[in-house]
Amino acid sequence: MSVIALTTISVDGRITRANEQGTSYSSQENLSRLIETIQNCDAIVSGRKTYDAVREIIRSSNSDNLSVIMTRNPESYREDTIPDRLEFTSLPPRELIQDLVKRGKHRIAITGGSQIYTAFSKEDLIDEWQVTVEPILLGEGIPLFCELVDQPLKLLENSLLADNTILLRYAKA
Repeated sequence: MSVIALTTISVDGRITRANEQGTSYSSQENLSRLIETIQNCDAIVSGRKTYDAVREIIRSSNSDNLSVIMTRNPESYREDTIPDRLEFTSLPPRELIQDLVKRGKHRIAITGGSQIYTAFSKEDLIDEWQVTVEPILLGEGIPLFCELVDQPLKLLENSLLADNTILLRYAKA
């Protein structure tokens, strides 16, 4: 089993601009890489705010991957549910991963947002981080983590995705 966190950040560590959902500043090269990585996963886990930002993209996707949206109120998304393709849960991170593994999901992507990255990191559930750093300073916006996270990492790879866009891959140290 492998749990991979996928994120795009500004140079100053923001995953979104202030008062904006999503990473409108992401390069096309990064978006292509994210799509390819997600297609090679069995399940994708994101938070409600991330889902709300890309709801139509997820619902219209042809992917066979299971998307699981973490929310305190899964029942309020009952009409959006598509069994084995789009599901909503209030399970804590560890229980969710255990459930996914029982269902045969062994490569799981965590795609945000800040609360989700924090929750999975605090429980030490992320095996690999794939962090794309885009060449922009935002000053404000949502940070990668919403609480203190202290976790040593080991660099696996760094590569240039576009002229000024860097992909960093880390594993647990």
